[in-house]
Amino acid sequence: TSLIRSLKEVAQTCERRRREPYKAAHVLMLYWEKSDIPGDDEEVQQLGDRFRDYFHYDVDIFEIPLDRPDLHLMSKAVEFLKTYDKEESLLILFYAGHGSQIQAGQSTKWSNSWAETDMDPDEGIRKHSSVDSSGIQKMFEQAQAADVLFLMDCCHGYYPSQLTHGDHKGSVKVLVSSGF
Repeated sequence: TSLIRSLKEVAQTCERRRREPYKAAHVLMLYWEKSDIPGDDEEVQQLGDRFRDYFHYDVDIFEIPLDRPDLHLMSKAVEFLKTYDKEESLLILFYAGHGSQIQAGQSTKWSNSWAETDMDPDEGIRKHSSVDSSGIQKMFEQAQAADVLFLMDCCHGYYPSQLTHGDHKGSVKVLVSSGF
């Protein structure tokens, strides 16, 4: 039956993965272009260097713009997944910044600052920006072939979405460094 066939495929995939390392690993590192966290850009660059130099992973560092961050993040995630979502690959999504809960246990809002001030009166530029992370998160959770690792360096870093796995063949793991 199809259930037995599916279970055998999963078992074979797990057995193969225990013996063979990934053919490729790709890291998408996200942080805000302007943030109230001192030195976050340097920390992200240093961690990116470690992934690249020590583990030989492909690293893509993306500064989240304050203007329309949702549009830019979705575009970047789609491009990343279309390029790297392949069997025997590991995809790592790293986020550094602020995080707050949108609804109890359901979603996280990523933001560049705690203060929700819209404009800097002296410079006339937007100071605060945020985006609901659930859209990006769900896209990665539903990667078709690769394994996915979320590394979240923020409060309220991860809430699992209501997964509809479809043809997803990989696994999803999460590591969160958070005060909440």
